[in-house]
Amino acid sequence: MNGPPIVIFGAAVRADGRPSNTMRHRVDAAVTFGDRHPGAFYIPTGGVGRFGEAEATAMEWLLTGLRVRKDRILTEPTAKNTLGSVRAVRRLLREMEYDGPVYAATSAYHLPRCLLLMRLAGIRGRPCPPPPP
Repeated sequence: MNGPPIVIFGAAVRADGRPSNTMRHRVDAAVTFGDRHPGAFYIPTGGVGRFGEAEATAMEWLLTGLRVRKDRILTEPTAKNTLGSVRAVRRLLREMEYDGPVYAATSAYHLPRCLLLMRLAGIRGRPCPPPPP
């Protein structure tokens, strides 16, 4: 993983175990952006919500369905909220000794909060173009 990380912030898994439309749109936007950045890798983040498996695991499934190689995915399935996601990603990046820009993939309404929390955590957060509303 030699390109920039793209953190995909979690969204709900439906009662039937399928990813929500919001989650699908976030993953699609991340992959569209990642396709323009050779070597980029994905960090889907989010723990178990009300239903199904961890949000990050559902996003990993979506990513592989979009032909993203597993060696370009670093799943973070423990976070219970946005702040938890940022903290977990910070730990992962420190373990990797990565100190470059990190792209946040999420919905437009959620993006300012994600970027602020990333920057407060010492992560050089950058916006990934959000999906259409």
